[in-house]
Amino acid sequence: SGMEEAFKKIETGLFDILFVSFTSHPEQELAFIKKVNALLPGLPVMAIVNRPGQATEAHTGASDGNSPASDDVQIFRELVRPLRVAAVADAALHAIAKLQVMSGAPPKQRGVPVAVTTGERTIQCVACISGEHGVLVESFGRDQNAQREFEEFFSASESSLMVAEFHSESGNVIKFKAQIAFTEHAVDKRLRQVGLRFSGSSSEENAQ
Repeated sequence: SGMEEAFKKIETGLFDILFVSFTSHPEQELAFIKKVNALLPGLPVMAIVNRPGQATEAHTGASDGNSPASDDVQIFRELVRPLRVAAVADAALHAIAKLQVMSGAPPKQRGVPVAVTTGERTIQCVACISGEHGVLVESFGRDQNAQREFEEFFSASESSLMVAEFHSESGNVIKFKAQIAFTEHAVDKRLRQVGLRFSGSSSEENAQ
């Protein structure tokens, strides 16, 4: 379902803010937010609602103990339709400020080389953003051949189990099992970036 696909993306930990559109029957949205709260406690969640207080009312109505979403659900702010750019920007700025002062927020790094392997094939990538649960990678090279190789590699490996290999600051090689969580395409439909979700445990070995 759409919620399952969305949660697979969120599991990577590569997103700073989550916007959730509430329907007239918000039980599914509340259950989804509850799962996100548990996985990423500091992630600001914005509720897009039809009227002020809709998210709070929905949560209160689900707090009878019988709903899977009856436990506390953390929503950072409500945004009322129709959305205004100024309101969205203000909410995002406040959420970013919260993230910056949070203690223990997972570090995110840019420009880190990553080797991704599936089967006997390996491709060199660069991490745009990396976190505890996943990494967003793009082609290491900028020429057409490198971009084509990047697209062909990940298009052929859509459901494959992969290994993402990093070099730590201490000189060790860190390997994670990973799978594709989502893909981002450019305007011309070319594959631009791939979000990998870490699965299973990591291994570390000394670099030679």
